[in-house]
This record gives sequence, C-alpha cells and structure tokens, in this order.
Amino acid sequence: PGRHCPRCRSFDQTLLRVFGNRGALVEAAATEAWRRVVDQRSAAPIGDVAASVKVLFIHYETYGDRLVQARARESVTPELSPGLRRAQADHRRWVVRTYRPQLAERPEALNRLLAVTDVYTWKVLRRDLELDRKEAEATLTAMVRAVAEAGAA
Repeated sequence: PGRHCPRCRSFDQTLLRVFGNRGALVEAAATEAWRRVVDQRSAAPIGDVAASVKVLFIHYETYGDRLVQARARESVTPELSPGLRRAQADHRRWVVRTYRPQLAERPEALNRLLAVTDVYTWKVLRRDLELDRKEAEATLTAMVRAVAEAGAA
C-alpha cells in the first residue's frame, strides 16, 4: 500500500526509521504481544488443572489462530522464528510452573503435558472438531488430568 498512497509511504518510512527493517518490526510486535500473554498466563494457579485450562483457553481464544498461522508461515517468514522459539520456551516454563505438583510425582509426564496443552490441541478441539468453548475446555481438562495422573509408559 505504501507505493500508491503518500500517507502510507510516510508511515512506512517512519516505521523504517524507528525499527530499521521489517524483521525488527515483526520482532518488536511479537515481543510486546508475548509479554501480555506471559502476564495473562501467569494467573494460572499452580496445580489447579481446571483453572489452568481456563487460563490457557483465554489465551488461545485470543491468539490461537494467529499462533497457528505464524507456525505455518515460519518456513517462508524466518523473522517469525525467534518469537516462535520464545513462545515454545515460555510455554514449557508455564507447564513446568503450573503443573509442578503433578510433575513432582510424575516427571516423565512433562512432554505429554507440553503436547496436550499445545495450541494445536486447542485448534483440533475448537476449529477441526468445532466443539463449543465449554465442551472443548472440559475435554482438554480431562486430557490434562489423564496425562498428569498416568503412570510411566
């Protein structure tokens, strides 16, 4: 749009002056968005599966579609990679913190909890299976409990 609109071109030039390049702009936007996510997700009480899934759904209902799209575009938009890696690391920290009591008894459950609480599980429940939010939350809560309570395989 900046090529045809003088106002857009001016805006584009301002962005370039502030951020230097497209990659830096993408990184700054991702950093700010993820800061909000980390703040929001830190509200999950430690060890409370139902409450943690509710917090996770607040996050995924807001950002889930964009996160899935970003992952799909990562191979053609390498600027997304640092933010996505940070998101994965933060998700791991969140799972370790939030499910600390469950992991204390079953440390082998970490990878299972990471997988079951991943955005793709939310996508399958909400987008692919078209479950309403209440049913999807109940399903994920049951899945997390089953994983957290299962013995070593």
